[in-house]
Amino acid sequence: MPEAVPREYDVVFEDADGMAIAITATTTDNCLSLPTLDPNTRYVWQVTSRDACGETPGPVWSFTTVCGTTLVSSAPAHEESLWRSANNIVRLTFDQDIALPQPGEILIRELLEGGAFGPDLSSSFTFSVENDKGGFPRVLMIRENGGVLSHRKWYGISGRSWGDVCDFSVHYPVQVGDASNDGRVLSFDVSVINSGIPNIAAADDDRRDINGDGRILSFDVSITNGSVPSLTVTKPSGH
Repeated sequence: MPEAVPREYDVVFEDADGMAIAITATTTDNCLSLPTLDPNTRYVWQVTSRDACGETPGPVWSFTTVCGTTLVSSAPAHEESLWRSANNIVRLTFDQDIALPQPGEILIRELLEGGAFGPDLSSSFTFSVENDKGGFPRVLMIRENGGVLSHRKWYGISGRSWGDVCDFSVHYPVQVGDASNDGRVLSFDVSVINSGIPNIAAADDDRRDINGDGRILSFDVSITNGSVPSLTVTKPSGH
């Protein structure tokens, strides 16, 4: 009898985009060790069996690795207001230690209608890692440099493929704020804005015909005053 030809297996293992090939190998073993995989990444793999009678390709399989670090809170909280100030600060707290993100891993963009986004503004912000109350480096501080964010617009801060951090997104409207232009938002600013509505001549001008009768009267002012600084800014659709 002719000597049996050992069965071989061609293995292809790569990420779902086919950009980073992890393994392309031929083996006679029924197991194969994998290299270290990236978190939060979808991988595909296929085994082709080959012997003296020919070869038989197997199905294409896939799985997604889990992320290891999760956003647990934000300050301000999701959908709370940011001020019209050149010094907005957002702090994101995670459940495990984090490293400083690299360019492109955190995006800061205006929310547009239909689920679209404006250009990334993250280069105009400063990022630093702070310790949480337990002394662990788990807080990402994001500081606005200059007047980057526009009044009465919505913005999203999102993380994409940042180490082993799960993808996340938090949204904020920008509303009334630094009336005195001293770089701080204090009670004084709110009192100035309240007393000036509907005649304040500033970027924070919130005068409006609340009841739609074509006039701005005391009724409209009282509603507006009672709502500052939380008068609703309509969130763009699709977000």
